[in-house]
Formats: sequence, C-alpha cells, structure tokens
Amino acid sequence: MVQYTFEDRNLRRVSTQVGSFNKGSIGLLESLGFEHEGTLREAAWFRGEYHDMLWYGLLRQNWQPIEYED
Repeated sequence: MVQYTFEDRNLRRVSTQVGSFNKGSIGLLESLGFEHEGTLREAAWFRGEYHDMLWYGLLRQNWQPIEYED
C-alpha cells in the first residue's frame, strides 16, 4: 500500500492513526519507517477504557522500498 501511495499515486506523504494499545500495528508502522508525529490523549474508547491515539507519518523522501528476490 505504501509503495502504491508513493509510486502510483505520486503522493508526498502518508499518515495514519493507531491506538496506543495496538503494539503489533505500532511495530509494523515503525518497521516501515513511519515516525510518531503526535498523540491525541484519551481519544479512543476501547474495552472499557480510554486510550491515546497515535499519529504516524511517512514522507516519500524517507521511504525505503523493500527489495524482493525472485
């Protein structure tokens, strides 16, 4: 999806929000080069309590495409 955003759609940046409780998604975003850009404190209700929502962003100039072997 990130490759499509930068190569096919020619966008300069992509951003997303993720719940602070979602450690798997946070790890994936960071492994793709996304940077934490901000926090919306107690912005999401999940399983009976409020959680922070984290904003992540990636600029095309900082993106490192994954090289696949044939």
